[in-house]
Amino acid sequence: MTTLQNIPVPSLPKELESTISTTAKTTTTTVNTVIQLTQVHVVEDIKENLSIPCMLSVKQKEVLDQLYVVAKDATKGILSLQSADHALKIGRMIAEVVKLTEKASYRGEKIPGAEKKEIALELGKRLLSDPTMISDETVRNGLLTAYDLLGEQMMDTLIDVSQHVNTAIKEVAISCCEGLLRMLKK
Repeated sequence: MTTLQNIPVPSLPKELESTISTTAKTTTTTVNTVIQLTQVHVVEDIKENLSIPCMLSVKQKEVLDQLYVVAKDATKGILSLQSADHALKIGRMIAEVVKLTEKASYRGEKIPGAEKKEIALELGKRLLSDPTMISDETVRNGLLTAYDLLGEQMMDTLIDVSQHVNTAIKEVAISCCEGLLRMLKK
């Protein structure tokens, strides 16, 4: 009898162990096949979705085109990292895209938050779709799949965190400045 974390486990007959082993191998093979088939299906769906035209306004497209040149330079190194997985590449790319979009303006005017988000999402998709950014089509399609699944939620999370951090910094700055002013008045 063997033990598993001090819990006695009875030994199994060799026939049963063999059956379990064969079942496990078959299950693993089946799961891998399903994953491969799903990936192929998703990649084909993405190829079809790439032909869908951008739904941004003329104003948003102008901002997108201006940001694209800068974003391409800012994210080229991130997307070309061989050692990073898709989620890390997408997360870092989204962080850069959000920073660039946050600073953007249209004819000297601020862009509302919802519009900035739409621009940022489309900018991410455009970067990942560009063969000059990611030459390997399989990698590019994998990143697009992951971006379609995770991109918006990751972006919302980054934006939410940055808003809370900015609020906290402002509160600290205000209380700090008030304290300094009181000290200077004495």
